[in-house]
Amino acid sequence: MGKIYWDCDGVLRDFEMAVWGRRCGKWMQDVDGVDLYDYVDNNISLLETAPSLPYLDVVKRMHVWFGKSISILTCQPKEWIEPTRRWLHRRLANVPFDMKVVGASEDKVSLLGEGDILVDDHPRLVGCAKVVTVTWGYNKGLGGLRVSSMGDMIDLICAFYHKGAEYGKLGSGANVKG
Repeated sequence: MGKIYWDCDGVLRDFEMAVWGRRCGKWMQDVDGVDLYDYVDNNISLLETAPSLPYLDVVKRMHVWFGKSISILTCQPKEWIEPTRRWLHRRLANVPFDMKVVGASEDKVSLLGEGDILVDDHPRLVGCAKVVTVTWGYNKGLGGLRVSSMGDMIDLICAFYHKGAEYGKLGSGANVKG
């Protein structure tokens, strides 16, 4: 049986609220004229204090419902990895998880095995096979399979683990929007 991989920022961690304090709706927007990466590097504690997105609660329940550990597949600059790991340890206390870090978001897809899927928000991954996109303002107009609500996320998880490897037809029997 395959597994569900989860991106961190934009899926589990509310990066937008941590950095901008609001939904900015634009991908990789500068912060008050400062490059986003430079801003976060200079305010690294944001990565540890960022709020969770509501989807994190559903992902944690996945462990209870199906006995599955949580697999995080994320793209983070080197300096962000340990603060991100600490954030995950706090938010996923008592829930087994592993975290793989890649150099570029596009590299995530090549790590997916037979029957695996990735839940991500990155605009360049929208429409990729095996990727289900969490809908936000910066990827809303793009096609592909997606979840847009807590109900969609619950349907995705339940359908995936009930159908197993046959879940390659994402959206059939689930509320995943295609």
